[in-house]
Amino acid sequence: MLQLFFCFSKFLLLLEKNYSSLRTETKNKICSQIKLIFNQSKNTYGSPRIVEELNSLGVRVSENTVAKYMSEMGMDARLKKNFRVQLQIQITKIQ
Repeated sequence: MLQLFFCFSKFLLLLEKNYSSLRTETKNKICSQIKLIFNQSKNTYGSPRIVEELNSLGVRVSENTVAKYMSEMGMDARLKKNFRVQLQIQITKIQ
């Protein structure tokens, strides 16, 4: 019982010191690289292009993972359509 309490108290101390696991560290590194690539592309690259860039840099990540991280960070790569004035020409019949 004493040993269990000691291990649990160490766990609580690690939580208090903002202990991050290996998974969260790699996620943070990947997210920072995704942000960098996304900003360099002027917000036009989606997850497939970002995966190609990451693979060329030597980072192996699936497209679904990149898409999930992008949605968590609020990144949307859709191009916005420009406002276009539509002219309406009225044709009158001359009789």
